[in-house]
Amino acid sequence: MTRPENDETRENLLTNRVAILAAAKLDGRQSFVNELQVPQDIALAPMTNRPELLRAAPARDRSAEEVRVLHGALPGLLESSAALREHAARVSGLAGNWRQLMKGRQSVGAQIERFVAFDHGGAAEDEEEVL
Repeated sequence: MTRPENDETRENLLTNRVAILAAAKLDGRQSFVNELQVPQDIALAPMTNRPELLRAAPARDRSAEEVRVLHGALPGLLESSAALREHAARVSGLAGNWRQLMKGRQSVGAQIERFVAFDHGGAAEDEEEVL
């Protein structure tokens, strides 16, 4: 049996989870967890989120300093990728919770409609009886 307080509790949980997502490590779709330092000749690619610019840059030998800078950027890229995966998983969970909440409300609405129409034939197979 579905009770209104369960729906309110679910709504509160969803609101709290959205607040947690807002405090995530990433602050936008094109952001990185940490500021990335890259050599000047390829800096435009991560700044504009355009990998084709990186592919178009001519390959060349790098100095030890440039290799160190690139090596330092790799953890930031991996951490950003992990943060995006975590963000996607949380959003998927929120969407599932929201869908279940809406499904429950739709079920209650259908039951009210049947009750108003004096249709006491019972709940549909996928609905829990509330009234």
